Amino acid sequence: MVMEYLSRILKRMSQLPDFRYHPMCKEQQLTGLTFADDLMMFCKGNEAAKLLDITGYSSGTFPMRYLGLPLSPKRWSKMDCHQLCVKITEKLNTISNIHLSYAWRLQVVVSVLISLHNFWGAVFIFPQSVLKEVDKKCRDFLWGSTSEKKKIPLVAWDKVYRPKNQGGQNIKNYKLWNIASVGKLIWLLINKKEVLWVKWIHDIYMRANGDLWTHQPTQDSRWYWRKLHGIKQQMQGWYKNGSYCLTSNGRNSISMGCNQLVGESLKWNTADLILEQNYVAQAQIHTMAGYAEEAINERQNHQNGNSLCRWNISYTVRGQKGRGEEVKEWMRVHITQHDDLPGTLMKIKRRK
Repeated sequence: MVMEYLSRILKRMSQLPDFRYHPMCKEQQLTGLTFADDLMMFCKGNEAAKLLDITGYSSGTFPMRYLGLPLSPKRWSKMDCHQLCVKITEKLNTISNIHLSYAWRLQVVVSVLISLHNFWGAVFIFPQSVLKEVDKKCRDFLWGSTSEKKKIPLVAWDKVYRPKNQGGQNIKNYKLWNIASVGKLIWLLINKKEVLWVKWIHDIYMRANGDLWTHQPTQDSRWYWRKLHGIKQQMQGWYKNGSYCLTSNGRNSISMGCNQLVGESLKWNTADLILEQNYVAQAQIHTMAGYAEEAINERQNHQNGNSLCRWNISYTVRGQKGRGEEVKEWMRVHITQHDDLPGTLMKIKRRK
């Protein structure tokens, strides 16, 4: 009720002859924004010292923090993203002392770290140096590499990025995921004309040309708007006749967008050896693309298309004897219930 009363007062004040809107808010006649217990007020303040004296407020600096995110009108630098890197480092340092298998480490990277990235990546276009640093932290954590003890990655990181049906482990490529996340803004500009931000963009930047695909930003446009236009061409194929076509319902999907950016190159078949829901796997092999060819064969290219590294396999030894025998016969190696993945791959190598 109080905020509604304040909004009406500001609206009446905006009708006074000496009131001046903020230059970027004049077309929408925007005087303020409220969210929960936060309030932002906009006007053309010619006498900053006088305003501070009347209101009792203190003068702030950019970047300002809002909902945990740093906001700044200037281009983002590596230092502006420092807190993101600190959060990821703290999370990894907390978990790194715990002995975890590759499967658990993979789960941490997929679920925990991507959630930290998504909170920021859905809003900001990251500098390349920050994306490389996030990649390095995730890669080192997955393979168990620390500042005291370095370990050689078992699989090239670009192969781990790939979806499982392409031989990867479905870890999101942070650079492409960032582009796909920001792609939601493109979707909003096309599909949500009634949203305040979309109206503001059209009034400020797209008044002369309302077609997003043919519009070209001017040199004096904000850096973020120019950057957004720099990546829009990668998303043009996601729309047909003005409609979003990656999903059946037309809703934006970051995951589908990221998969489109990854591409369908070198898509491999997956062995049809998946356990039914009523069976419990007692032993599993999850071979990542390139594991055998890089970790076992020391990064030498395989000579034929039957290499195990081209497959993802889940099989059971106990409780589904027939299927386990089929797997072993297909691989032409003797695998026991107690064999681990490196031992199994060594058997496959000797078979060759």
